[in-house]
Amino acid sequence: MANWKTQFLQEIDEISNRFKIKDFRAFIFWYIKDTENLADSEITEVITDRGKDAGSDAVIIDHNIKTIKIIQSKFSREIGESPFNKDELNKLNKVYEYLTGTFDYYELRAYIHASLKEKLDKAIRLIKEDGYKVKLYFITTNKSNPNYSIYDNKCQGVEIISAKEIERKYEEWKHGHTPELGDVEISYLELMEGPKNPNAYLINISSESASRGEPEDFRT
Repeated sequence: MANWKTQFLQEIDEISNRFKIKDFRAFIFWYIKDTENLADSEITEVITDRGKDAGSDAVIIDHNIKTIKIIQSKFSREIGESPFNKDELNKLNKVYEYLTGTFDYYELRAYIHASLKEKLDKAIRLIKEDGYKVKLYFITTNKSNPNYSIYDNKCQGVEIISAKEIERKYEEWKHGHTPELGDVEISYLELMEGPKNPNAYLINISSESASRGEPEDFRT
């Protein structure tokens, strides 16, 4: 029986062949497919991985939770053989600093490719005018770097999904756990305390929040 790494790489290759893209880009596609509620054509659109991407391999604007998601990736077929490079985190941190005003965004804008420029221009407007947050993700088939915290931005931590997390997520998704909703922020109208034994609460949620999930999505 093939181990998870073999099965995982077969899935990456299937995506690569189907969409005529390189395996490293198929890895990004695979991750977004299984974490965001996006159609295949939308996934292709949000992937920005190419020359002059400044460490932004995908940009997802999630209007449900008012968040700009920046994904940086590093793919190797030698899964878990070596730790990821700290430079990948440095790239993400730099993008965050440009988007949040630590550095002049127009310095970055002058360098990046046109498609990414269009997406980040929109992101900047949403951050400044509508208070959107920025969330950083680093996905990699490398194993974790024990010293990564030294290079992590203390103001805005990077969510790191390395080889062990990839294995766990792959096994979950393979067995039917597919979090297509992504991050869902539930707006509740009121919270009423119920019986003490067992402890229970009655939560009155907004219809907009309920429309984004099934009943089992709201278990606590």
